[in-house]
Amino acid sequence: KFKNGSPELLKTESLFNNPVFRFPFVSFTDAFNMLWLGSLEGGLFLVDKKNNYQRIKSINKGNPTSGDLKSDRISYLLKDSKDRIWIGTYNGLHIYNSKDTTVHPVESYYRITGEFTGNIITCIDEDNKGNIWIGTPNGLNRLTETADSIFTVDYFTENDGLASNFIKGIAHDINGNIWVSTNIGIT
Repeated sequence: KFKNGSPELLKTESLFNNPVFRFPFVSFTDAFNMLWLGSLEGGLFLVDKKNNYQRIKSINKGNPTSGDLKSDRISYLLKDSKDRIWIGTYNGLHIYNSKDTTVHPVESYYRITGEFTGNIITCIDEDNKGNIWIGTPNGLNRLTETADSIFTVDYFTENDGLASNFIKGIAHDINGNIWVSTNIGIT
């Protein structure tokens, strides 16, 4: 939000009248100017930036209209090149179903071969080839789409050259390199 050409800090706790917003959250804005907010306690919120930041939808664990969100601790959000929204939580990787506005674990939404290195998702990135990279405290995972809605998971650990298994961040460059930050260094 800008005021007189300068960024204005949103006081989310008072804006949404919800104490969950006093804790850190992750966010991004989609093509429809909807603000996606993932909190560390209250799940996922969709907010309409054009209508004075009005909350449009809350997606929480245990809410039947939310789908099958396994954790209200949202750690990462990524919109990929195919407009899919990936949601990292403290209990697995989830995907947003735009048809019915629900969230589901990727294992129940897509056909996936292989296993992730853990359920706590610390970060997500998409490389130049469309692979989805997922970081956990136990290693790095590459999700490759081999056919429509069919994926394979490959994982990488210290045994493969990572500085540490605890992945803190993932980035890719224009040359196709994947840069991984860990709790003790960059690989």
